[in-house]
Amino acid sequence: RGLATPPSCRAASGRCRGRWVTAEACRRLKAWHDADPAWARLTISVNVSTRQAIESTFAAEVRDALEAAHLEPSALVLEITESLTLHESDAGDSSLRQLRAMGVSPRAAVHRQ
Repeated sequence: RGLATPPSCRAASGRCRGRWVTAEACRRLKAWHDADPAWARLTISVNVSTRQAIESTFAAEVRDALEAAHLEPSALVLEITESLTLHESDAGDSSLRQLRAMGVSPRAAVHRQ
């Protein structure tokens, strides 16, 4: 049984799905941390699209997801596509700086085809 997006997001943009995936990943990781002390150092990686990362609200949305889940920022690793690192965007740069300042680890993920 896989994850299902909420009905309000099914017909919405990728931004809505991305926000939901980040929030759900944070919520589930916190549940795993709470379920077993041996899992307290477990981290989770979430793939982030360039479109999502260059949104001016992206860093705030990540912060909100972490706060709602009561999860430490260092437990979340955001995998950004290599195209974001090549994309000239003040908004993307700003988001990455804000995320790093929060303690979230953005990491470039190169996907081979």
